[in-house]
Amino acid sequence: MGRVKPSSGIYIPNNGIALIKLADLDRTRRIVIHEVVHVLNHTMIGRTPTWFDEGIAEYFEGINPEMNFSVIHPNKDWLNEKGIFIGHKKTISAIISSSNDWQRRNYSQLYSSSWSLIHYIMEDEQGRKNLALYMENESFNSCDLIESNIIHALLRSNKPDLDRAFDIFLLAKQEIHRI
Repeated sequence: MGRVKPSSGIYIPNNGIALIKLADLDRTRRIVIHEVVHVLNHTMIGRTPTWFDEGIAEYFEGINPEMNFSVIHPNKDWLNEKGIFIGHKKTISAIISSSNDWQRRNYSQLYSSSWSLIHYIMEDEQGRKNLALYMENESFNSCDLIESNIIHALLRSNKPDLDRAFDIFLLAKQEIHRI
């Protein structure tokens, strides 16, 4: 199972405050990016489900600029030494309907499964388009959340084998993304 990361940052949306405990340079960079993603989500989209907010923040922790583009390294907290996902494997439906689970404090499982779904979606152009479509729809009403069955349908747009492909993806070596 993936490692539980010590909490070194928190974003408080009601106050617009992000607090960060300094660590080594790489860890601090990752924490700052994670918390800034929360700020951007809240500012640009509004309220989002926790799986999305934490999954996208975990995803962008791995960003590094390289020449004329950026790369996003897979989050090593949720991979073994061969780059295979070792976090908690959940179905897409279970991840996007997990809002009550976050109150039970299964954080390692929830962070890892949320990251894995975002990393999978960001694998290709169609997935990125589907995620952008979801984000656009979520931002129409910044106070209410889109129902999980609608989110699933938006993510599945032009990807009818989404669920099966996600299961296969979780068994493969996770690759760097170039954006």
